Amino acid sequence: MALPEGMNRRYASIAGVVLVLVWLWVAFDRPYSFPKHAAWSQYANVPVVSQEMADANDIFHDPEVDSDTIRNMCGGTQWNDSLVFKCYNSAGNVGNVRNSILTCVRHAIEVGANLILPRILNVDGEHKQGTTVLYWYTHPFDFMFDTGHFVNSLQQSCPDMKIYESWKKVPFPNNNVHPPVVTIVSEHIGMREGESWRSAFNRLVSETIRPDEDTFPIVIEMARPEPTYEIFNDGARFVRDFGNILQFRPDVRDLANKSLLKLSSNYNLTLDLEDPKQLLPFFGAHLLTEEEKLGCTEGWPCIDRDFGLYAEESKGYLTHAQSSNNSVIYLSSHNDAEITRFKKDAEALGITVHTKSDLLSLRDKAILNKLSRDQQELVDYLILLKASFFGGIGHSSFSWNIALKRHTFAEQKQFTIGSHIFEDSLSKLWGKMDKNRTLYHSMWP
Repeated sequence: MALPEGMNRRYASIAGVVLVLVWLWVAFDRPYSFPKHAAWSQYANVPVVSQEMADANDIFHDPEVDSDTIRNMCGGTQWNDSLVFKCYNSAGNVGNVRNSILTCVRHAIEVGANLILPRILNVDGEHKQGTTVLYWYTHPFDFMFDTGHFVNSLQQSCPDMKIYESWKKVPFPNNNVHPPVVTIVSEHIGMREGESWRSAFNRLVSETIRPDEDTFPIVIEMARPEPTYEIFNDGARFVRDFGNILQFRPDVRDLANKSLLKLSSNYNLTLDLEDPKQLLPFFGAHLLTEEEKLGCTEGWPCIDRDFGLYAEESKGYLTHAQSSNNSVIYLSSHNDAEITRFKKDAEALGITVHTKSDLLSLRDKAILNKLSRDQQELVDYLILLKASFFGGIGHSSFSWNIALKRHTFAEQKQFTIGSHIFEDSLSKLWGKMDKNRTLYHSMWP
């Protein structure tokens, strides 16, 4: 058989062999699964894998919360579809934001209110004519957290609560009529003798809404709650489960996974992806030394001044690392100059210090740098959870949140409050108690 004009016989033979091999492959081992990356796709840099496979390789992925204790709490609540909570005033570091959102949702459960998906406040500064001008931005829930995990966890554990994606999704009878909005500061609710928090709340709402404002639902906008809610009145099991309804966004978890895997590889540590409670033999430290806030009126109590200075704070961490034979420290800090200083001081003692930037590839570091400072802090939060021991500072809600989260999986549930603000078998917070706002009774882990 003659070949078409212009076709080389050699190439035709090769093509025939390739076709036969492809036929054999399909006949005996049909390729139903696609490769993880497709070079021709506009999303070629994104793995084409199932969510289940991605979760299996994510040590920081938690299953959606299906909690009997939360369900029992919600089941004992009389639900009121005329009340909708709006939790839009959560700001600060991740410790503050987590606590604010969880407290707001807890108040919504207490009064049987539905919920608009929370939003997050973020502040940024710009220097103008020698002064700093602050701008506040409202971000969607997924600025920090996994929306699907939050919504599905509440739907499973608190099925009577309705969650609306936004204000526009709330079913107001007349969308042309602006509904009444009541702003409430939870800690200002004064309870009369024999009155419950719920009764006092309902009384305040009824006193605030004018009789002609009968358009329902009523939107309750919660001001940012101070850490005064006594969380352990709800029971330790509820506290643990409720804190787990918040999970960080997937890209942050991915960066934390890669950092931890690199740290494990550097020191031949075995990282078990199937053990969420596994700790690795490194010391985790949170270095917070903001000199401009160290006065008696600039934000921190006078008693904390010494513990907010670099010399005192670094001494505590390095001394503990030495005494516990930890030759590796993972450091969380926003201050590049003090990271360099801390690394130099640690190196003189034979201790190696790593940060997330040290552990990530150039490609992943570029992804990290596109995140805001508060979002980058989420990576530190996750890695510090995996340290064999964590050291933080007592005037930092970030340090408190990590220590309390770690306490939920500590084998010994005892902790001390005395010479240091907090100490258990896994964590220690340096500081003094006198007149300092303590968070161990009012911060959700």
